Amino acid sequence: MNKKHLSKLQATIIFAFMTLLHCIAVIGVYLLAEGGFSIGTIGFSYDVPELLCFVPFVLPLIADIILRLKTDISPYATLASALLAVVINFAFYLIQPNSTEINYMFFGENYLFVLLALISFAIRCIYSIVDFILLKRYKMIVAAILIVAIGIGSVWCGFAFEDKINRYIANRGTGTADKTGSWGAINQDVERGKDWKQIVTDSPFKLGEIKPVNEDGFVNNHCDKGTYPHIDGSTVCVPMAVEFARQHLGFEDRTANQFVQFSTTHYAYEHLIRKEYTNENYVHYNFDAFIDMKGVDLVIATEPSDEELALADNWGIELKKTPVCCDAFVFITHKNNPVDSLTVEQIKKIYSGEITNWKDVGGKNEKIRAFQREKNSGSQTAMENLVMGGADMIDPIEVKVIEGMGMLVDAVAEYENETASLGYTYRYYIDNLYKNDNIKTIAVNGISPTDENIRSKAYPFSTNYYGVIRQGDEDKIGGQFLEWMLSDEGQQCIAQAGYIALH
Repeated sequence: MNKKHLSKLQATIIFAFMTLLHCIAVIGVYLLAEGGFSIGTIGFSYDVPELLCFVPFVLPLIADIILRLKTDISPYATLASALLAVVINFAFYLIQPNSTEINYMFFGENYLFVLLALISFAIRCIYSIVDFILLKRYKMIVAAILIVAIGIGSVWCGFAFEDKINRYIANRGTGTADKTGSWGAINQDVERGKDWKQIVTDSPFKLGEIKPVNEDGFVNNHCDKGTYPHIDGSTVCVPMAVEFARQHLGFEDRTANQFVQFSTTHYAYEHLIRKEYTNENYVHYNFDAFIDMKGVDLVIATEPSDEELALADNWGIELKKTPVCCDAFVFITHKNNPVDSLTVEQIKKIYSGEITNWKDVGGKNEKIRAFQREKNSGSQTAMENLVMGGADMIDPIEVKVIEGMGMLVDAVAEYENETASLGYTYRYYIDNLYKNDNIKTIAVNGISPTDENIRSKAYPFSTNYYGVIRQGDEDKIGGQFLEWMLSDEGQQCIAQAGYIALH
């Protein structure tokens, strides 16, 4: 077959066209699969047969085949255009602000968009081997095999690193309060350690029976929470709840991680106080059912703030909090900051505005950038109560962020990794859930937050995490589970999750 010769200009135009076509195909598949999208307050929804969702993929495939049959364009060119589409899709996904409705319209809150581009590239890699084999050159055959390996590897990496990429995207740092749940503030895998062991052998806390339910022609498995409590809480307590799910429910790590959906400290307390939170959480892997978790029974968190206590009072509810383990409230700075220790008094003066330069506490001559957390977060409550003792704090550093459709708002900046910065958090959080090799913990009064110093309360800001229930719920599921947490068996499970047990 005589193929039309393409000039460099024609080949360049076709290359750009194919790249655009690949991107359009991925967007088309995604939007069809989603069954709707919204722009601002205007929503669009539609029902599309499942197979029709993949029709957009056919367009660039057909165009690709026609080009190869009718022109002398190199298979390398069409492969490169597909690979460029992957890069464009992924880069655009990373650039988009997390909280905008435009971002949700095109990308949702999952990795499907980028994964489709990888699959598109892999398909081209697989059928490109035919082109290279037909050329009957050994080098081309080797190249074809390598390209297929790259294509398959791309798809495998897409699945393998989906969670890590999603967590990176969720943590690009807008400085706003985390309203999406605790997993958005974790960049480490929450999994059992090498020395993990089964501690609980006969648990009274079990989920209900799984029953099939017909919903609009589809049969889905559902189960209620049975005798297992609905637990909510602080991000820093997520691994504890994951360990409980392993021990009592027999879940593997992936299933336990899906099962535990903490909404962060303030929202957890709201859910406990108002008794209104309903979470129908889909858990698969080795379970595969919708779990109807109605009403929070128990919160595992840092202590409630004054506003949360006031909310409970307004609802006629008294919160009963019980320490379940120990930790340290710590101050962090950049590892290159020469200051290794601050006194309690110096910290108070920094956050009250009396000390503003690092040179006044033994550091460089540069202005201290003292960061804070948003109101009612667990660490902000600890800062106000444990450290400041009710004293007024300086106004927090604010940044401009996009929230909603084009809305520019002020938000509290939580931390900026530079030598002049100072921030605060919990030791367990930075040791296990959000690691950063460029920060260090500052000693307080010359005392480091070691396990021994925390247990003995020698470290000035030693603190606890609490199991919190409503007063009067002591004999209900939440109270019974809290009582188990304080038992020897419960404390062993808490210690196995990496926390400092009470005993």
